[in-house]
Amino acid sequence: MPASGGGWDFSFVRKVNIFLDNASAEKAQVPPDDFAALLGEAKFFKARWYASMVQRFGDVPWLSTEMKEDSPELFGPRIDRKIVMDSVLNHIDYAIANLPDNTKNNSYINRNIALAEKARMFLFEGTFRKYHGLGDYTTYLQEAFDAAEALIDEQNYSLYTDFRELFNRTEKIGCPESIMIRDYAHDEIMTATNRMLQRIIRT
Repeated sequence: MPASGGGWDFSFVRKVNIFLDNASAEKAQVPPDDFAALLGEAKFFKARWYASMVQRFGDVPWLSTEMKEDSPELFGPRIDRKIVMDSVLNHIDYAIANLPDNTKNNSYINRNIALAEKARMFLFEGTFRKYHGLGDYTTYLQEAFDAAEALIDEQNYSLYTDFRELFNRTEKIGCPESIMIRDYAHDEIMTATNRMLQRIIRT
């Protein structure tokens, strides 16, 4: 790993921890259910970030709170990836339990997105542990299976009939195949997928 860069950067999780350390329903001045959803969204992003770090680096430090200049964790060791992924599991389960329970006509993080992300991250972790001889993989694979099964059984999504149009839509909200979307703006935020599809179609 290089002396700097390479992805070993904890600035994002520091921002999330600052929010989690200071968040309260009284400060936010929102109803308890709305506050729980806000916490769920923060924990969703922390879980997602940590899962990607574990995939990339294996054992990593788990930072549960904002680091200060004299925090011993700044010079602490990495933590076994199983302990980290157990914390990821707690965070993503909190998100699933407290985020909005349906697909709404917007691109905000919701319960369905959290279920899909849980299925992906724990399918990877369970499979990695199994084929690298780390053991303790059954629980993670079961968590991935249960999350995927819940998402499928609720029947909120379906395959889009026109694959070309799927990647050519300027409006992704409401698309039955899109679980977590990124809105595009013509000439501002775009994707090269449509150009590649056009090239394939012409050939």
